[in-house]
Amino acid sequence: MRNSAEEDKKFTLVPGTEGQVWCLKVFDNELLCGHNTGSFSIQDGKATKISSLPGYWTFIRHNSNSDTLIAGTYNGLAIFTKKFGKWTFTHEVKGFKESSRTILEQGHTIWISHGYRGIFSIELNPDLTRAQNVRLYKSSNGLPENLPYNIHKIDQQFNVSTNDGLYRYDDMADRFYKDPKYTEIFKGLPYIDKITKDKWNNYWFFTNNQMGVIKETREGKYVTELTPFFRINSLLLPSFEHIFIQDSNNVFIGSQQGLIHFSPRFNRSRQQQSDPAYFRDVRFVSGDSVLHIPVAELNGDKVSGPKPTLPYRFNEVSFQFTSPSYEYPGSIQFSYRLRGYEEEWSSWGAESFKEYTNLKEGDYTFEVKSKNIFGVESNAVIFPFHIRPPMHRSQLAMAFYILLLLLFFVGNIVFVKRGIKKARLSEMLKRKKQLEEQAQAFREKSLMSEKEIIHLKNEALSTEMNHKNKELANATLNLVHKNKILTDIKEQFSLLYHENEESERKHQISQLIRKINKEIKNEQYQKVFNSYFDEVHSDFVNRLKAAYPGLTPRELRLSAYLRMNLSSKEIAPLMNISVRGLEISRYRLRKKLNLDHTINLTDFIMSF
Repeated sequence: MRNSAEEDKKFTLVPGTEGQVWCLKVFDNELLCGHNTGSFSIQDGKATKISSLPGYWTFIRHNSNSDTLIAGTYNGLAIFTKKFGKWTFTHEVKGFKESSRTILEQGHTIWISHGYRGIFSIELNPDLTRAQNVRLYKSSNGLPENLPYNIHKIDQQFNVSTNDGLYRYDDMADRFYKDPKYTEIFKGLPYIDKITKDKWNNYWFFTNNQMGVIKETREGKYVTELTPFFRINSLLLPSFEHIFIQDSNNVFIGSQQGLIHFSPRFNRSRQQQSDPAYFRDVRFVSGDSVLHIPVAELNGDKVSGPKPTLPYRFNEVSFQFTSPSYEYPGSIQFSYRLRGYEEEWSSWGAESFKEYTNLKEGDYTFEVKSKNIFGVESNAVIFPFHIRPPMHRSQLAMAFYILLLLLFFVGNIVFVKRGIKKARLSEMLKRKKQLEEQAQAFREKSLMSEKEIIHLKNEALSTEMNHKNKELANATLNLVHKNKILTDIKEQFSLLYHENEESERKHQISQLIRKINKEIKNEQYQKVFNSYFDEVHSDFVNRLKAAYPGLTPRELRLSAYLRMNLSSKEIAPLMNISVRGLEISRYRLRKKLNLDHTINLTDFIMSF
């Protein structure tokens, strides 16, 4: 880029145009100026104010009338008409008061882009005095959610640039759709604020922070060029860029510091050269100690000789680097990385200093490369170095740690084996105790079962004995009752015997009395009784006879009746004696049993 010097002339200020000029446009050989304070007609180096409305952004020619201009202002639209060969302000359009920095007319519709609201479409009434059918298009009409939007007319086609590519308007659907052709051409670029197409099919564009041109190749493809404009990107005023394309080798660009002349032919050769990077200083720091590396040993893309090896305490390192670009010294950018610490290159930036702290032991290689204003990268210069581990991470320490670890494992194995042995012994003792407890429980259960069986047997035996005792008692009572009846009959026969004097009759009565006595003293009955009695009272008579062999059968019989808990009145008939005689028999029995007078005879017999 350079200033054109074809004519030795200087630009001079047009009086009255001091301040912000927003646009300069020529209509019918008349130069119109859109200014912060109004609009001017510029002729012969003089400015004539046409309108005092504040803030004229731009002018366009009305499609339906070539003698009418539509101007966009801070507060809407204004109309200019040609009178007597001069452009004259006629009126301000009513019904629309939005800022109209970018406007274009498509058919009968005027489109206006508003940076913070969206895209407006309006129609003017026939005399152009009022806006009607005002509509605001945003995301609900097919556009992306995020603002801003801007309108462009490319190849006579109405387009809207967004953060998501270029969109075109479909009049039938009244919606916006992404334009595949222009989205592909401008692919990879951020939001485009301004697009200008020249007659060589090149698209000149401005984004928020850069300028570029997209050129069509012979194969019909498009190539984006950004590097020629790196130097001027910082001079552009975003959203207020202007470009004038005189021919293919002369392009003029408005900037904050004046008019820039761009010639693609001049810049093409310079773009191929790189500006190499160099180390200025490398230092390692440990507290107050600083170790410098001589500059002569630093620069180069290959390493010769042994690389520096430093103690672990010098694990803080800083690098200073530069690139001797004398043409554009402030535009050099650097990218770096420390291999062994990071593998990705840093983002490009103007910072020429990098510091790393608390590096671990190991091999490192610092690499840095530069990029000039044209985007040409240099080869990387490298600086390798090695940091030894600290004492506690040295090889000797590692060997000691391994030895300790082995001892720990051996001790742990011994401890575990002892623990396993102890656990097994404890488990065996526990198992033995459980078996003993189970055996004891089994024995107790068996004993309880035996006791239960004995108890059941005893209950059965007791039931049987009670039954037999009941039978014996019933039989005894029957016998008592029978003997009583026989005794009563005997007594009656005895009375008849004494009252009757006939010998024959007495003889008969005497025989009957003998039969009755025989029946009363029936020994067969006594044997049966003794048998039942022994079954019920567990061989009581035999035990009593063995203990007291001097007892007579009659006394044994009395003992059996007492064992049955019979009263004297019940026993007397059974023994065919009187109650008095029974008392005498009881007395004799006590004597033979050697019982003290304090002991009850019946209780003794019952418990024997």
